[in-house]
Amino acid sequence: MPKEKTIALASSIETRLRGLNIHPAWTTVDRTGIGTGPCDALQEQWSPEVRGVMWGAEASALKILSDDHDFSVEVYDGITTEMYMRVRKFLEFGFLCIHPQVQTPQLFKELSGRRYQDATKGPSGKPRIRLEPKKEFKRRLGWSPDIGDALVMMCHGAALNGPEKATMLGATRSVLAQRPKSNLGIREQTEYIHDWE
Repeated sequence: MPKEKTIALASSIETRLRGLNIHPAWTTVDRTGIGTGPCDALQEQWSPEVRGVMWGAEASALKILSDDHDFSVEVYDGITTEMYMRVRKFLEFGFLCIHPQVQTPQLFKELSGRRYQDATKGPSGKPRIRLEPKKEFKRRLGWSPDIGDALVMMCHGAALNGPEKATMLGATRSVLAQRPKSNLGIREQTEYIHDWE
């Protein structure tokens, strides 16, 4: 998206998403720093269903996969770590596929280039991990991982909206094909997520 003032940017995002038939409930945007204004404007002028992600927030009290023993807040220090781990698990167990036409070299560098660190213990006393801060990534590699951030935020929003739970066993394609079509747009327009949390 081109750089614009807050209201104009929110209007451009809304126009683009309406053109793709993406429902506001399936829209997840950055609500941190300068992202706060466009997020608030989208929620005000389009729909309060637009989800804003505060990158400094605590991890959720949800499991990424239904097979997981621990809730995210117990093992991941912060929502950023949870979102990156969700994409890692979705890739590992075949819930996330990337279309061959997508330019992936930069994306793959960003997803694999982030390091993990030990963090404070979670509410249950278990040790947690934390994704390295963006500043450290930028210092090491020389750019901001914006494409990776966009992907993990999309998967996070989709997982929070999806009624099904992703499992390590996955779901058969015949079961997925029998699901009724929805008018929400994201399932029909992308093949990225094989199943939803």
